[in-house]
Amino acid sequence: MGGSCFRLCHQSQTTRRQHLTRGNGAPRRPTWDHRCIGKPRRVRLWRPPRTARLKVAFLDSSFIIALHSARDQFHPTAVQCWRELHPRPRLIAAAFVLDEVVSLLRRQDSHALAVKVGEDMLRSRSVRLIHVDDKLLDEGWRYFVRHDDKQYSLTDCISFVVMEQRGLRQAPTFDRHFAQAGFECLPR
Repeated sequence: MGGSCFRLCHQSQTTRRQHLTRGNGAPRRPTWDHRCIGKPRRVRLWRPPRTARLKVAFLDSSFIIALHSARDQFHPTAVQCWRELHPRPRLIAAAFVLDEVVSLLRRQDSHALAVKVGEDMLRSRSVRLIHVDDKLLDEGWRYFVRHDDKQYSLTDCISFVVMEQRGLRQAPTFDRHFAQAGFECLPR
């Protein structure tokens, strides 16, 4: 995502890069742990958390809103999770997610923030917005009709269809419906 989110990512990557390099760009060698008895063993300087191994993930509106709105109850958790995602995964979202994000930010926060985040999503090189054509809308609608026992929104159902079509199992989200549908939610 662009804007403030990109700056957040860039700052954390720069800090990490400085920590893992000598300053000239060459990687540091692993340090030796001299506290152990006998043969010294190598110790990693930094081990990426499990969330960092994502290559492609579905981006849900609840995560985007929490990441950008300091008023959101999940804001600190979203920022922490975003900082831990190294290298950045490619992010996929249905176009309806953009609609949800802009509408909710406008209502809960401000028009200016809604415009900024919306433009960031539209211009971002790391976020691919999937156009919801008639076929995808129809599949999402059928998913919605089949799951009358759940409180899924139509946008959720379209998101689930996109994830299934692309073989995606993980999504940065705070929406429990993703777990109900059998997907892995990040952060855990």
